[in-house]
Amino acid sequence: MRGLQIKARLFHDGRRWVATGDRFTAYGVTLEELGENVRRAVTAAGIYPPGTKVTVVLRFDYDTLPNAAWYRQYMPYYFDHLISFAVGR
Repeated sequence: MRGLQIKARLFHDGRRWVATGDRFTAYGVTLEELGENVRRAVTAAGIYPPGTKVTVVLRFDYDTLPNAAWYRQYMPYYFDHLISFAVGR
């Protein structure tokens, strides 16, 4: 999907996944739930008109894991996510 790209931080707070961007924060117990809530949060922020195609780039924040240096090589493959959708749809 072409369109705007929004960068966001992804981490787990011990209970749920959290995605934070410049103008939104979304939570989800599962990554699927987080994806739905990211769509809702971006739409609710009212920044983009309905129908705007966006891709939210969720980059995992390694600093949230203690002593993560030894397995950093694997983390992007498992945790970074892209969520593409049209705002308001």
